[in-house]
Amino acid sequence: MSQAQDPADLQAEIARLKDENEKLRASNRRWIRIAGTDSLTKLPNKVFFSTALLPQAISKPMPMASPWVVS
Repeated sequence: MSQAQDPADLQAEIARLKDENEKLRASNRRWIRIAGTDSLTKLPNKVFFSTALLPQAISKPMPMASPWVVS
């Protein structure tokens, strides 16, 4: 059985965990940006293309110049 804790201690722990969570999210955003950028040119790389652009491109239907006919 767990012991009852002081509400002030619990609120302090919640605040600490929220702060830690935001720091981790910021760190993850930074690593995602680093992973998707070429270190020499600072341009988007293959990782960026395959994770950010490719799924969007695949999900959109391509317009056809003319209808296909099968005879």
